[in-house]
Amino acid sequence: MFFKQGDGLTGTPVGGYVYPRETGRFWVRGPLGVGSLGEVDTLEEAFALVVASLPQDSESAPTEEL
Repeated sequence: MFFKQGDGLTGTPVGGYVYPRETGRFWVRGPLGVGSLGEVDTLEEAFALVVASLPQDSESAPTEEL
């Protein structure tokens, strides 16, 4: 799962990626150019790191309801 800033198929990737480890933990990579956000015990913690890495400015927030 990943997030893009922009409309349609174009846009800049934002957020991060979650990779399961053989140990049962999850490694979280940030958006391109950021590197590792950490390794956590649960999937919920992993996606919390991804969400925390999303841009906070209102310009990147969706404006229409889905």
